Amino acid sequence: MTDTIQTHYQVTCTDYTDHLSKPDPEIVLIGTAHVSKKSVTEVKEVIARERPSVVAVELCPGRYAALKGETEDVSAKDILSGGNITLFLVHSLLAYLQNKIG
Repeated sequence: MTDTIQTHYQVTCTDYTDHLSKPDPEIVLIGTAHVSKKSVTEVKEVIARERPSVVAVELCPGRYAALKGETEDVSAKDILSGGNITLFLVHSLLAYLQNKIG
């Protein structure tokens, strides 16, 4: 016979914040837009209000590498020969805009 552990999560949502709670601990998920000042403000407010003991951040591998200062060196030849010039230009534009917006 196997033992079964039942858990109960209560989910409430206001804007981009979900509270997933069971007796202990409580998990607060905050949805974000990486380039939105409003989103940054909301995250700061939730952290200040909730005073969590741990803050975890989910990042895609590319964003994680960028935060660590690790970038891939891609030659111009690789970009042009692969037909990726449009993708490269769009990526460069988005990176520029993200840096300008914050």
